Amino acid sequence: MPLFDANNEDLSPFTLPESTLLQLFELTGGVDSHKGIILAYVNEDGAPVIFSKTANQIVEMGLHRALEQFVSEAKVGTGIEFPPSSEE
Repeated sequence: MPLFDANNEDLSPFTLPESTLLQLFELTGGVDSHKGIILAYVNEDGAPVIFSKTANQIVEMGLHRALEQFVSEAKVGTGIEFPPSSEE
C-alpha cells in the first residue's frame, strides 16, 4: 500500500496554515511598522484565495496601489518585472 494516495476521498482540502501566513507577515517591513502582505493563490478547487494583513492603513493603500499597477501593466502587455527595476 502506498504511503500517499492522491485519489483518497478522505483527504481534507488543503489550506495554508494561519501560522505560516502570519510568519510571512512578520518577515515583511520593519520591527514595528511598514509590515504588510497580500497573497493571492488558487486553491485545489480552482477558486482564488486572497489573504491580506497590514500593520496600518498607509501600508494597505500602498500595497493596493502596487497591485493596481501590476494588473494595469499586465493588461497592457508591457511585461511585468518583479521586483521592478529601479531604472525609470
